[in-house]
Amino acid sequence: MASRNIVRLALIGYGRIAPRHMEVFREIGCEFIAACNRSEGGRKKAETEGKIKKTYHTALEMIQKEKPDGIVCCASFDEIFNITRKIIPAGIPMLIEKPPGTSLSEYLELRDLYQKYKTPIMVGTNRRHYSVFQKAIEDAGGIKSVQAVFVNWSESPEHFRKRGFTDDQIKKMIFGNSLHGIDLLVSLSGRIKNADTICSNPGNDLRWMMSLHGISENGVLASFQSTWDSPGGWQVTICSQGKRYIFSPLEKCIVTNNNKEQKEILPDACDLDFKPGFYQQATLFKQTIEGKVENNNCLLDNMANAMELAQQLTACCLHE
Repeated sequence: MASRNIVRLALIGYGRIAPRHMEVFREIGCEFIAACNRSEGGRKKAETEGKIKKTYHTALEMIQKEKPDGIVCCASFDEIFNITRKIIPAGIPMLIEKPPGTSLSEYLELRDLYQKYKTPIMVGTNRRHYSVFQKAIEDAGGIKSVQAVFVNWSESPEHFRKRGFTDDQIKKMIFGNSLHGIDLLVSLSGRIKNADTICSNPGNDLRWMMSLHGISENGVLASFQSTWDSPGGWQVTICSQGKRYIFSPLEKCIVTNNNKEQKEILPDACDLDFKPGFYQQATLFKQTIEGKVENNNCLLDNMANAMELAQQLTACCLHE
């Protein structure tokens, strides 16, 4: 990257999440010089709402003409793979939204290209960056003090239908949306080997009940459960010796000790001012572009175990 104070970014896709990324990156001194979107409506929205002066129909044309320092990809979940594999050879650092592929095979293809071209690709695992999780781990005595992690997830097929998803797309969301919770589980517990999965369907269309559990390489008991069409917020429980940390909702934490005394862990201001996790995530990506990060554990190759587990859970649900 040329020596300058402002990092020049290009945006791919302008949907619901793109403005949340943009406000954070602009806050930390980045400029969005261009955006691309397949639809004319998306391009107009990027210009009027996003205040991005230049828009393009294709990502490759935008990259060739604008030569950005970094790329933020907010394409739809089932288009991230196709777009990413086309632009990896350009060698420009990328922040891509989840999932990095809607199957393990797609992920492995991206990882091969990532390793071949040595393009820094960071995945938008923003929950890893929640300040309440970081503070809780510190309060517990560090990541090695974690003894068990339980993640409870829920989704609504009807919600996806109202957003215009087809049944085939909804089935892919077993992989795409479960990955959010599974990645958080793995980041807290460590790599999970030989996980067991159990899935059932009560008989109604697209209603899955799923469970994945195992022991991580760090000796942590790890469990992920997700119910589809059975309401309930996302919840995480972390256990250490003498303490239990409950995140419900995920942005808040209540700690209980053996004496049943409780205290609350509050998020940092950046997780109140912006979408939680986005500020630290954007800062890490900016530093990656600038060559200031030696060990970025949010790069594409660090997603392997979470992707394997998401594939295993999907296969169980769909009887593949």
